[in-house]
Amino acid sequence: MLAASLLMACSATDPTPASIQISVDREAYVAGDTMVVRVTNRLDSIVASYDHQSFCWIARLDRRVARGWEPYGPCYSTEPAQEEPLGPGQSRVFRLPVANESDAYPAVVLTGEYRWEFTYSVGATFSFAKATRVTSGEFVVK
Repeated sequence: MLAASLLMACSATDPTPASIQISVDREAYVAGDTMVVRVTNRLDSIVASYDHQSFCWIARLDRRVARGWEPYGPCYSTEPAQEEPLGPGQSRVFRLPVANESDAYPAVVLTGEYRWEFTYSVGATFSFAKATRVTSGEFVVK
């Protein structure tokens, strides 16, 4: 529910993509690989995001489908979502296994095209009204 509300409230895209970056270490992955995802704050200010996105992280994994992009990798936590600060010059790194077992969690288990999205606002507290999003480049899971 929170994720759906956030998606509707966060329609702006980052006007300066170099300020906040989200990236992966490769353009293609296969079962057995580990995807390395990095979110970097290149601003002089703290930014705030929230957890409970894909696999309960601060970034959302999207999978391309016929009608566009859809979220992939739900967060199964029953804990309330938390704000997550990212200070100036800081990075957050996540490692995600790529597996072909249908019950692997957390892992990417479907072949296809993907991208990561990071939604944030400048300041120590996340603000829906000032939310901005940035996406990684697209990549493939084979």
